[in-house]
Amino acid sequence: MIAHYVSLSIVNFQPMLIQFSKFLSAECTTAVDVVFMIDSSGSVNKKNFLKVMNFVREMASRLNVDDGLARVAVLTFNDTAYVHINFTQYKTNELLTRAIQRIEYGHGRTEAHGKQMK
Repeated sequence: MIAHYVSLSIVNFQPMLIQFSKFLSAECTTAVDVVFMIDSSGSVNKKNFLKVMNFVREMASRLNVDDGLARVAVLTFNDTAYVHINFTQYKTNELLTRAIQRIEYGHGRTEAHGKQMK
């Protein structure tokens, strides 16, 4: 099992998208599970949250969900964690990206990031 962890900054997503696309074309010949963990606390304003969600939607659209080579889960966290999409919920890129687009900003407290992630 290969695990890749990426921490994102909202400054500039374009280089990350290019690198992610290269990774997918070079390495994704076997099934992958991808989890997007998105900060929706008060320290992230709605404008920045929407930037992150656009990036997540774009990255998810590049995964091979349609052929079963990728499963995607999406959760947001603030003072509470919310699972919006689980691995088995969507079987097509179209349905997955629509579901990601419907996730709303939660603007919860910032202090408890690690508590629900354990």
